[in-house]
Amino acid sequence: MRPAALTRLPLPPNAACSISLRCTPSSWNLRYGLRLLAHSPGFTAIALLTLALGIGATAAIFSVVNAVLLRALPYRDPQRLVSVFEDISDLGYPRNIEHDPVGC
Repeated sequence: MRPAALTRLPLPPNAACSISLRCTPSSWNLRYGLRLLAHSPGFTAIALLTLALGIGATAAIFSVVNAVLLRALPYRDPQRLVSVFEDISDLGYPRNIEHDPVGC
């Protein structure tokens, strides 16, 4: 036998429901969940903020991965791209070690 707190009282057959939701058990659960969220606005705000940040971060990371790794370069022959540089380290300018094609 179920405890009294877990039993569901039957609704009358002509119970008033909102216009957008039909009178089904799933709409009752949705209405109950919305009522619970309305009673705890702090939790609701934190939950919505967490969802928004997660969706935003996922979209941003996918945009970067799509632009850098997945999409081809917008040039006719991207494998033929070269780097042109000028070495003026003898005039006192530092050498760019990261992009130094000579490897010195």
